Amino acid sequence: METLKGQLALLTGATGGIGRAIARALAHKGLNLALVGRNKTALDGLRTELLGTGVDVVAVAADLTDRSQRRNLPIRVASRAGEIDILINNAGVTQVGAFAEIDPEEVRSVLELNTVAPMLVSRTVLPRMIERKAGHIVNISSLAGRVGLPWASVYAASKAALTEWTLALNTELRDTGVIATAIAPGLVSDAGMFADLAVKAPALLGTSTPEAVAEAVVSALEGNGGEVIVSSRPARGVMAARALAPGVVESTARRLGLLDYLRSLSGKRRE
Repeated sequence: METLKGQLALLTGATGGIGRAIARALAHKGLNLALVGRNKTALDGLRTELLGTGVDVVAVAADLTDRSQRRNLPIRVASRAGEIDILINNAGVTQVGAFAEIDPEEVRSVLELNTVAPMLVSRTVLPRMIERKAGHIVNISSLAGRVGLPWASVYAASKAALTEWTLALNTELRDTGVIATAIAPGLVSDAGMFADLAVKAPALLGTSTPEAVAEAVVSALEGNGGEVIVSSRPARGVMAARALAPGVVESTARRLGLLDYLRSLSGKRRE
């Protein structure tokens, strides 16, 4: 990690539960930060906190669903903080509810923020990274994109696309000096759906903390890219089982309470 000290990481979604954990972990490893989010007050508060670690921190308010702001973001960051060495696409939105009842505009907005924004911000910074033969793009995805979640189908689709694009991009970038990594957490405590809807997951499913996700990001920055799973339960076996015997996985998910949990989130959303 000593080789990363002093590099600049652009982090979107910096003020959410996972974003704050990532920002703190990177700052304590000596990386300079460009914090991006929509809430300027929250960004400034986090910036003040992290300046105490001795790294350089800038806060850039931006709405990544706005095409103009999204396109200009890397330029704004570079003008204030210098060359972008690492891009961490963490900004995202959850979605729960029966697909037949979702407002069509919500479908568009989930895909816009979770999938399109990471792709297009990456597209803006990539040419310079390739020119310098150095850089790392980290996309915060989700295990939801690997197993498919009823009552969260649009969210799952957005994360499935994000993960597969990241894996394809990492192969494309081989030998360029630039790496792409997808971090795929399972259920995360105190962030995302938990923080938004205050519904606890069944204990048997297990959860990871935002700090565990942040640790995975830090470790990934010294890796060779691909997919990193963050889960307190075995996950790759479930992914393989779903491909070979989806009916068995569905019945197991029902017994573990996952389907009832997701249905309860949908009901909570309508309240």
